[in-house]
Amino acid sequence: MVAPLANKNSLEKTGFKLANDGFVYHGSSYKFDNVIQTKYIRTVFQRKQPGFGVLSTLHGIAFELLMNTGQEIKVIDQPTWTSGNTLADVEHVQKIFDEISQKSWNIRVQKYENQIKERGYYSYAGWDFYPKEKKIFHVKTNKPYFINTTNFSREFGFVHVASKDEGIGAKLLKKVVGSRGIDTIIDTDVFFALFKHYFGIQWN
Repeated sequence: MVAPLANKNSLEKTGFKLANDGFVYHGSSYKFDNVIQTKYIRTVFQRKQPGFGVLSTLHGIAFELLMNTGQEIKVIDQPTWTSGNTLADVEHVQKIFDEISQKSWNIRVQKYENQIKERGYYSYAGWDFYPKEKKIFHVKTNKPYFINTTNFSREFGFVHVASKDEGIGAKLLKKVVGSRGIDTIIDTDVFFALFKHYFGIQWN
């Protein structure tokens, strides 16, 4: 990945900082209660040279907040051509994101709970989740997966989904086109809490 020339969405450039009941971004104040969705990702950049191996390791982090007005708040701290982030820099941004996630938790959970009350299931990342029937439904392929006949495995930002009785042909196809799964970078904390609560699926 090529590093950008400038880091225009960094904490410093956006003036992002936490306040008592919210945060400040580009000089405007926002409330935690108005955050309806969170998204974040962490990256690691390694500079290598043949014969010398890894010369340096740089870290990056980005998060995005969706407000109830539809506005998107973006903070990106990543290495540039002229400077690199330390792990301490990234951990500082991570702590800020974690606090926002905690303070906006109830609002974000309620969004999915309301869907269950209204229609019996909730939607997330192209999937529908049916707590009562203990099944999930892949909308694009119109395919259901029942919890007791499905294997789930987790990696950063993704949960792999596969039927327990999956044949050799399906496994070979996965190697070519990739496995089916759930992207979990949106409302990550809420997703795994609901998955555990309603379907009994969890990881350490």
